[in-house]
Order: sequence, then C-alpha cells, then structure tokens
Amino acid sequence: MTQLNPNLMIRRLKIVKSGSAVFDEYFHRGLNIIRGQNSSGKSTIMDFLYYSLGGDVEKGHWREAAAGCDSVIVEISANISRSMIVFIRLLVSTLKALTRSVCRVTEHGSPRPRQVGSLA
Repeated sequence: MTQLNPNLMIRRLKIVKSGSAVFDEYFHRGLNIIRGQNSSGKSTIMDFLYYSLGGDVEKGHWREAAAGCDSVIVEISANISRSMIVFIRLLVSTLKALTRSVCRVTEHGSPRPRQVGSLA
C-alpha cells in the first residue's frame, strides 16, 4: 500500500501597490518567523497571507496601509502535483471585497505558467 504524505508549502508572498512590490519575501522549508517592532506590519502580513489563500477579510477590516494595496500574490508548491501554484487576489478598496481570483499552475520545467481558471 502506498502511503501519501501530502505537503503544501508557501514559497513566496508578494504585496503590490501602484505596480510596485511593497512586500516580497521568499519562505524556506521549516519554520519561518515574521518578527518586528509593534505596529510594524506583522499582523497585516498575516492578513494578506490569509486573504491570498482564499480567506475573506470583511469590509472595513483592512488596516489603512493594507487598504491602499492593489493585489497580493502567493506562490505555493505541493508535493502531490509537483507543480508551483500561484494565486493572485486583487484588492479594490476597503469598501469592495474581492473582484477576481486567478490561479496559475507552473509544471516543473515549464517556462511559463498556464492559467487554469478565474472568478469574476
């Protein structure tokens, strides 16, 4: 009998504002620690991570600095499919929730991602 050991790993989190990255970090295997002074954005980063993975942040609950951002991008690898999965979620404002979600899958060795679906 084959035993499955599913594994999902966040590889990168990128937050974009006005076309420029305001946060762009790569994560490594094992424990990753996000630390900083009070009010430095640790909880905001976690909110963006939660949102990028499909969580809903209620209207008016984005912090002021986060509400001004355009999109959040998360790259995930999964050992079952041996693919890199990229989720892109757009932020419109604190008054509007998600407008679109795009998922791209890159096969190992493929030069370009292929789009597999979107929600309007």
